[in-house]
Amino acid sequence: MKKKVTHIYNESVKCKKWYNEDIQRVHRLGRPVNNKPRPIIVRFLLFEDKLIVLKSRTDLKIINLGVSNDLTIKQRQELKKLRESGKRGYYTNGRLVMEPVPTESTGTSRVMVAS
Repeated sequence: MKKKVTHIYNESVKCKKWYNEDIQRVHRLGRPVNNKPRPIIVRFLLFEDKLIVLKSRTDLKIINLGVSNDLTIKQRQELKKLRESGKRGYYTNGRLVMEPVPTESTGTSRVMVAS
């Protein structure tokens, strides 16, 4: 799995040369069901490498690969509630940052919410 992920990153994420040693661990989630693709969790040795991959989402989207943070069930539910109420949000350092959808008359503001 490490070799395959490293090969994909070298083909799509061009801002650095990727090596197997850059990745601490790779594993699939769940059991195989009817040839349905399973998610892959990649744990990087350096946090900066994770940021590089997250910033390269659009490049990976071209080859039908989605990239996202691994969130807990509670975090996913909270983000879903935000979207349903017309707001946007994301997690940083374990805290939820909410961004109201900007209107024409107001700019964007950020609110930190302790978890």
